[in-house]
Amino acid sequence: MGKIKSILFSFNFFGIAPNLEILNNKIYKSIFSSLLSLITIIFSVSFTIYSFIEFINQKPMVDYHKNNDFLTNKTIKINK
Repeated sequence: MGKIKSILFSFNFFGIAPNLEILNNKIYKSIFSSLLSLITIIFSVSFTIYSFIEFINQKPMVDYHKNNDFLTNKTIKINK
């Protein structure tokens, strides 16, 4: 359990910064903040991969439309 805890604590980014160092650490490492950090990292990486895949698979469509009918009034009134 100690080795798993030390690995889990290495992913801790949301720990509270204490006024003094606690056991020679600059942040207070807890299991909750480590899990929260790990979930945030997994979510960020998965969102980045998903966004990149969506960017690669997009098929942009350029649509050009020109109104060629003679029924539409195309005059512009200019007031002085």
